[in-house]
Amino acid sequence: MVSDRDTHRADIARIIRTLQAQFDLDEGGQRYSCSQAMEAGMAYEIGQTCMLVSMGLTRGECASWVQAWGAVVALAVAGAIAVGQIRATRTHAATVERNKRRALIEVIGHLARLLELEIESRSSLLKAQIDEHSRRTGFSSGPPFADVYDAAKAIPIHELPDVEVVRLAFDLRRLTALAISKAQRLVAEWDTTAGVFLRARAPLSDVLMGLQELRERCTVAASHADQHAQH
Repeated sequence: MVSDRDTHRADIARIIRTLQAQFDLDEGGQRYSCSQAMEAGMAYEIGQTCMLVSMGLTRGECASWVQAWGAVVALAVAGAIAVGQIRATRTHAATVERNKRRALIEVIGHLARLLELEIESRSSLLKAQIDEHSRRTGFSSGPPFADVYDAAKAIPIHELPDVEVVRLAFDLRRLTALAISKAQRLVAEWDTTAGVFLRARAPLSDVLMGLQELRERCTVAASHADQHAQH
């Protein structure tokens, strides 16, 4: 036969499990509800009352004990509700941060691709079958890569969610600044021997290699972000 003490212990265990469920999901992925917490608390309070009555005390004599237990249970349930609300807020904030991170990675990768396309377009003019003036004017019009550079600078690095995204953003800025520097030098030395030598050696090829690597890193980072979102 189940003793009163065993019943009381079972009731206490139910309350503890219910409160712990506000922090962790059970194995089936279901969360204990606040109504279950209240039900467990009431069962515990009634059980304690029955125990005191069985000891020979009247209900009036054990009223203060019942009130004390009821207050503890009420505080526990209220705390569980508050913790549940805080956890929901944190979950929402974490989702917002993941989405923000994913969007920033996509922006960086997109800007890197735009810079690649502009470099390829301008570089094609260096070997185009046109007169020298048109070649130089076409290459230096714009000015080169300014739009991508302005967009890269507009990325709020101080608000980025983690180190990996910060590195991606910094590398985009660095490669864009390097492309601008090389283009400016090429235009400045266009008519010199050094300028002819630079044009013959595909002066922006190292920038293109860096951009390709950057886009690959963005793809990997975006994939990791998607995997984290699924867990």
